[in-house]
Amino acid sequence: MLDADIQLYSHNIYHTLNAISEPIVKSGTLGRIAMTSDNGPRGSLRG
Repeated sequence: MLDADIQLYSHNIYHTLNAISEPIVKSGTLGRIAMTSDNGPRGSLRG
């Protein structure tokens, strides 16, 4: 029973993240890469 709950929970999270990230990926991936690369590799590693 617990396993089924965890599966449903992670399934819902997966779909929610997909729904949130799809427009972000479509519109802003290149911009976000450019913004992080402004600081160079070390800056993006630090987050």
